[in-house]
Amino acid sequence: MTVVSFNVRYGTADDGPDSWEHRKALVLRNLRALDADLIGTQEMLAFQSDYLEAGLTAYTRVGAGRVDGAREGEMTAVYFRRSRFRKIDEGHFWLSETPDVVGSKGWDAQLPRVATWVLLEDRIDSRRLYFLDTHFSHVGAVARRESARLIRERAEDADAPAIVTGDFNAEVDSEVYEQLTSSLVDTYRALYDVEPPGTIHTFDTDEVGTRIDWILADEAFEVLEAGIDRARYDGRWPSDHHAVTAKIIARPRP
Repeated sequence: MTVVSFNVRYGTADDGPDSWEHRKALVLRNLRALDADLIGTQEMLAFQSDYLEAGLTAYTRVGAGRVDGAREGEMTAVYFRRSRFRKIDEGHFWLSETPDVVGSKGWDAQLPRVATWVLLEDRIDSRRLYFLDTHFSHVGAVARRESARLIRERAEDADAPAIVTGDFNAEVDSEVYEQLTSSLVDTYRALYDVEPPGTIHTFDTDEVGTRIDWILADEAFEVLEAGIDRARYDGRWPSDHHAVTAKIIARPRP
């Protein structure tokens, strides 16, 4: 199966010629080209998620605004291909000391942060997987560390092997990375020892940022491919993040 993680940049950002209305078709084009089975998105506002849902007709969306658990605030919406997966369950929790409290803000984070998950059954082999998508605090070091612990615990306690996507706002030499990869595999580093150019940039240049967007997977999956998609369309970026990709398969049962 192919997995994509993509921070699409929030739709009300004052980006001039790179604002959402000027690039939304590029985001949709990019996702269609990647043709993933599972898509995790970040910084998605409700109207952006609606637009992608309408354009990605082969997928089912699951997402909730981080402010009210419905449509207010950024989402970490996930999309899964209906022909490949059957949904067993879904849910959301907040990256805070009270994860089940809607809109709760954790530790030293400036804003509420949310995680979205779905429990899926693969129609090919009837195996189940737990797919989780999230976006960590951009300012709170404690929040990022504690969020990593929370995500790791939820992934370990899931009813199926986990795949985790997100914008973690942390580098690969951080405690955040160490915490998450203590039980999950960084799909990129499973294949490559050398760090690539980063996953974030400005709309003017690609020469900024580090790899803060990751696809992590349980060891029950084997990584076949991993990469960073740097597609441009007519010289324009779809977002200020590059989509991150991985192709994985379930390992044979013992």
